Amino acid sequence: MIKSLITGAWLLLASAGAANADIVLDTGTPSAATGALALGGNDFLAAQFNLANGGVIDSIQAYVTGGPLGAPGDTFSLSIYAADGNGGMPGTQIGTTQVTYQADGWTGASGLAIATTGPGLYWAVVEVGAADSTAGLGLPFQATGGTAPASAFAFSADGGVSYQSMSNAFGVQVTAVPLPPAALSLVSGLAGLLLVVRRTRAA
Repeated sequence: MIKSLITGAWLLLASAGAANADIVLDTGTPSAATGALALGGNDFLAAQFNLANGGVIDSIQAYVTGGPLGAPGDTFSLSIYAADGNGGMPGTQIGTTQVTYQADGWTGASGLAIATTGPGLYWAVVEVGAADSTAGLGLPFQATGGTAPASAFAFSADGGVSYQSMSNAFGVQVTAVPLPPAALSLVSGLAGLLLVVRRTRAA
């Protein structure tokens, strides 16, 4: 019940200021002349960004091409992960949406209302999940001209070990609705109440 109230508080406060979403990640547009990762099963590219005041993710966009084997109608996922994996890598997925590739350029979704867990580091991830279908869409590298650069990038191919590499600057944009200090206090208070309830039940 209280957990639902916490999520509801995030979403209610975000909806009140949805028109004021800020750009929290913008790596820029890749050059058509650069190489690209062929995005297939179990592959992902991720860009790390900071939410100083927490907030609710409103939109995610990625610059995608047909690549060597992709085709219009292919699907992939745009996700937000907490930076709680080994070494600060993507760990807990807190929200995802499936999108469909139609043409080279920016592809994504808005109005997502993905509630974060508060201030801190997060990862925007372009990935191919179990429900997605593509033989190899392209994610070009060396994006430039962004207004909110990523603090790090992570890469994984064919389910292998991911690693951080600043050279994998693919095109990704994220907007979020920031929460004012009063809203953060409300959510923190509800979270504290949830902790007390859990301890009481365990006793």
